[in-house]
Amino acid sequence: GALALAAGAAHAQAQAPRDAHAILSQTCAACHAAESKDAWSRISHQRKTPEGWLMTIARMQTMHGLTISDDERRILVKYLSDTQGLAPSETKDFRYAPERRLNTQETAGNDEFRQMCARCHSAARPLLQRRPVAEWDRLPDL
Repeated sequence: GALALAAGAAHAQAQAPRDAHAILSQTCAACHAAESKDAWSRISHQRKTPEGWLMTIARMQTMHGLTISDDERRILVKYLSDTQGLAPSETKDFRYAPERRLNTQETAGNDEFRQMCARCHSAARPLLQRRPVAEWDRLPDL
């Protein structure tokens, strides 16, 4: 009885998803250097919506071979959104994109922004992120 209970508890512990800090330090730190106990290069210098964090993690999976379970992805998106998310007041003018509102006429940005970025991406995509200038400069010019 006790042996079976202990074995079951050990199995449950082995199957439990890691917490966000463990995911960041054990998985993300392979590419994102730890800057302090709770900060990682690039990751800790951005703020995004939950949808933005989900897109970033999906891009890491697709382009960089990140291996992460669905549960761990959910944990990470929630953690990053809670600690490095955007306030509702910061997203109110651009929620049409993640909410997929049809027939929205985009008017954000200047002509260069609309020509270079918004012709392929919703203008809301970059406007729903906060990055330092150095981080924006690291994005590829498409």
